[in-house]
Amino acid sequence: KFNKEPAPPSSRESWQLFQDWIEDERTLPEKKRIEVLSLELFAPSDVSQLEDLANLLEHSRSACAHYLRQMVFASTCYLKDSWTVDRLPGTRSRMMRLSSSSMDLGGDALFAVRVGFTGTPNEVLPRAFGDKYGKNRCAYEPGDDAQIISTLTSSKHVSVEAITAGHEAAASDGSGAVWTVGSILSYVAGRAKSRGWFALIDAGALVTGFTNVQVAQQLMERGLERDGFKGVVYLDEKDRKCVLMADGRAGVPVA
Repeated sequence: KFNKEPAPPSSRESWQLFQDWIEDERTLPEKKRIEVLSLELFAPSDVSQLEDLANLLEHSRSACAHYLRQMVFASTCYLKDSWTVDRLPGTRSRMMRLSSSSMDLGGDALFAVRVGFTGTPNEVLPRAFGDKYGKNRCAYEPGDDAQIISTLTSSKHVSVEAITAGHEAAASDGSGAVWTVGSILSYVAGRAKSRGWFALIDAGALVTGFTNVQVAQQLMERGLERDGFKGVVYLDEKDRKCVLMADGRAGVPVA
């Protein structure tokens, strides 16, 4: 860029930017003795000059910011009219893509030591989280397993209902099935207020054939609206929290 700018060397934008970096770093006592030639005399092919420049600018915030904006982000995050283009403007160079996953973040690419916390009681961890023998280890707090089992089997928190032919949730449509999706939803919606049920978690994937918003509509139609519920919160296709209002409005975002 410096060689293409039409002006005397000291008046060119690149020259002035380079000098600003050097002068900013020379204000530090430990950098005052490092000599770097001005940009028009600087020879990148000279190893000793490059070493001096690297020692001077290794912690320069301005130089790092310029490199990120003009080199890294320009080739990976260029946006035009809110769309990411495939090639750099005015060139034939294909753009690179920067991406990472939980596996990358869990590995030692960024940090030598990683400490993670999970509220999920299992050992499904990235392979890079393993010890030197490659085994994934999750250090459980003493007593966790016992507390989980105690909570899930306590009658204070959990009750079990077996749906048989005589149960209130049993199917009555003549299909011959003990229960149907409709009979389950009718049972839940019709007794939500009296039983204090305020969340439906389909852990066993019993409710099939409906989207989340359709399940919300079914619950409203089968008893929630009659019992005074103002709306049903559900997750839309993008996992956003939305509300189906009692007046029929769907997709109202949860603030």
